[in-house]
Amino acid sequence: MPTLPLEVAQHSVQQRAADFGIDQNPLSMFFYTANSADDMPAWWSPARDIALRNFWPTESIMASAIYSMVAKMKSLTYTVEGPKKQARYFQDMLANAEFGRGWSHFMSKIVEDHLVVDRGAFAEIIRNDNTDPQDRVIGLAHLDAVQCTLTGNLAYPVVYTNQMTGKSYLLADHQVIHFPSLPSPIERYKEVGHSAVSRALKASQIIRDITTYKKEK
Repeated sequence: MPTLPLEVAQHSVQQRAADFGIDQNPLSMFFYTANSADDMPAWWSPARDIALRNFWPTESIMASAIYSMVAKMKSLTYTVEGPKKQARYFQDMLANAEFGRGWSHFMSKIVEDHLVVDRGAFAEIIRNDNTDPQDRVIGLAHLDAVQCTLTGNLAYPVVYTNQMTGKSYLLADHQVIHFPSLPSPIERYKEVGHSAVSRALKASQIIRDITTYKKEK
C-alpha cells in the first residue's frame, strides 16, 4: 500500500512539506536577489550559484536549451523491475514523488538544478524512520540546492538549512542523493562541480549583450 503524500511530508526535513506547499512568507525568496551576470562571483562560492540561477533565464538561447533538456528528461519513461509486490510499491512511490506532485515535477527540478547550479542537484530520501538506513523508503523529494551545503564527509555529506525556519539538518548518506555535474577533483571543494550554465556562461553573456545592444540600437 503506497504511503499518502501527507504522510510522507510528516517525515521530511523541509518546511514546504510541513505546510504542504503553502509558502506563508511572501518575502521568503528575498535572498535569491543577486548581482547581475556581469558581476558573477568567481568559481566557486555559494553566491555564484545564486547568480547562475538569476542569469540563465535572461539569455534566450540558454533558457531555451535548459527548457528543452528539462522537458526531454522529465518525459522519459522508466521500468521498475523486481518481485511484483515490491515493484508495484516503488512504482507508486516514484509516481507520487515530490509530495504527490509526481515524477515529472520531481525530475523537472532535479534536471534544472543539475544544469544550472555548480553545487549540483539534491534529492531527499524520506523514510518512516530517517535515522535507520534499513527502514523503508516512503518518498523522494527535491531539495533546494542553494539550501544545501556539502560537508565533504561521506557518512554525512549534506547540511540542509530549512528556508522558513532557519533550522539546519545534517543529512546522512541514506537521506540524500547528490547529482553534481563534473565534480571537481580538488578535495577542498567537496564535490562541487561545473554546471552546464557555468561552463557556457561567458559565451551566453556575449550573446545576451549583443541582443541587448541590437535592441537598444
